[in-house]
Amino acid sequence: MAHPFTTDTARRRLQAAADAIEARSSAEVVIAVRVAATDVRAAALLGGTACSFFGLLVSLFAPPEFSLASIAALDVAWFLVGVLAVTAMPGLARLLSAEAGLVARVRAAARACFVELGVHTTRGRTGLLVFIALREQQIVVVADTAIDRGRDPELARALAAIEAIGHEVGLTEEALGTLERGLERLGDVLHERLPRAADDVDELGAWG
Repeated sequence: MAHPFTTDTARRRLQAAADAIEARSSAEVVIAVRVAATDVRAAALLGGTACSFFGLLVSLFAPPEFSLASIAALDVAWFLVGVLAVTAMPGLARLLSAEAGLVARVRAAARACFVELGVHTTRGRTGLLVFIALREQQIVVVADTAIDRGRDPELARALAAIEAIGHEVGLTEEALGTLERGLERLGDVLHERLPRAADDVDELGAWG
């Protein structure tokens, strides 16, 4: 079953939200949806090690008595079960990842995507990337220098509300609607701060 954020309908809705912002302001908005933004291997190894240790305890102390060869084989099997479980279940991977480190890695991936997609190349430095990491259940907004959240509390609140969506409700069908409303609110703020110029042209595609 497709993730609510990867369907054609979701793409149309998010593109329409980005287009609505650009129609009212000089911001250049790009939406990037990624299945995963970070490497799951560290969490998978931790899960495999935990399962392997649990399996070893079972093999050593639970009846019946196992041979050494059986214990070794079962230990490897338990390790693989743990690795596969973490790889297949995003929630478990997040649970085994340090939250602060995970957030930092997703933000780093978002900044790299910002450069990779050329969002930093607009003539007025008004590029804005909405980076959506599905496995990590996070949304990160990376803005160029003309969209400075550090100097504008209302803009900062609008951006923070968008970034909080993944943490609050997860990236579900409900979150898609919440994101649309958050982008609409951001559009209101950007319309006041960076109104669309008469000669404004679309410098970036809405989808990255």
